[in-house]
Amino acid sequence: MDISWGCGKFLAVIINLFGQLDGSFMLLLRWKLISPVPKVWHCVHAASGAKRKSTLALQYQRLEWHHLRSKLTTQLASNALGDHTVKQLSIISEKRIEKIREERNAENLIEGFERYVYSFGAEVIFAIIVDRRLEALSKSCFPPIAERLMFATKNLFEVSHESTHELPWWKYFPTKSYRKLAKCEDIMYDVFSDLMNKDLISGEATETQSLVLNQILTAEAGIETTGNATMFLLHDILNNPEVKVHVYEELDQVLLSPEDAKTPPILLKLKCLIACITESLRMTPVAPNVARILENRLSFDVITLLLESAFNLL
Repeated sequence: MDISWGCGKFLAVIINLFGQLDGSFMLLLRWKLISPVPKVWHCVHAASGAKRKSTLALQYQRLEWHHLRSKLTTQLASNALGDHTVKQLSIISEKRIEKIREERNAENLIEGFERYVYSFGAEVIFAIIVDRRLEALSKSCFPPIAERLMFATKNLFEVSHESTHELPWWKYFPTKSYRKLAKCEDIMYDVFSDLMNKDLISGEATETQSLVLNQILTAEAGIETTGNATMFLLHDILNNPEVKVHVYEELDQVLLSPEDAKTPPILLKLKCLIACITESLRMTPVAPNVARILENRLSFDVITLLLESAFNLL
């Protein structure tokens, strides 16, 4: 086992279990990050750790993920779905802003702000996927479905934090974080499965639903990451006064009036905000340990990953 320490303005521990590409497994234990961290990955490997098995696993995962990506990308990147998403975002965002204005105190503080963010993420994904309102932003009481999704989303935020700052022992045995993750995903899977079955039986499935509802895992991924990504983004912007000023100025210039329609072309003009979102996701990934497929050849230290290799980002 080789252990090496990162250098520069961040602290990192990289553990290389095998020292070769076919069986290498690299862990990045991040503490307080001050500057951007280089891309670090660990290759998909077989439980036995044998080189032959690892190579087969790598090739198998590459084909499976390529097949999955080819099936999902076209549908999820369509213009119709993009317009539908922006429309739902605009409606729900306006409602959330109203709630925040109502609930803030004299010091402009809001009790339980995280709950608003979690509910916003669940509400948006729910509206996009099933084309109906979840009413998760209701102050008095949450519908049963909203309560279930809120519980799952809140716990997924905790799991995301734990999996980012802890060694991923869940890859070897069911840890507390892994059990929590499985429970939350089961809840979301059951909720969307029940809704789909009811709509299919009653014949009320819409064209938008037919486009996306077969990808239940995509809906889960949206809920898992939307609320978390929003929390990290707000934290990053508000803790950088200079960036905060630029974002506010850009919003005032592009969105002249709250009543203006927020279309995809208009949102693309928010260059500074887009850059903030990209950087926030890079600095604090909300879905660590998710398998990826390389678009280009990538080299790190003495290891080179080929085009379309399957790997996991930490």
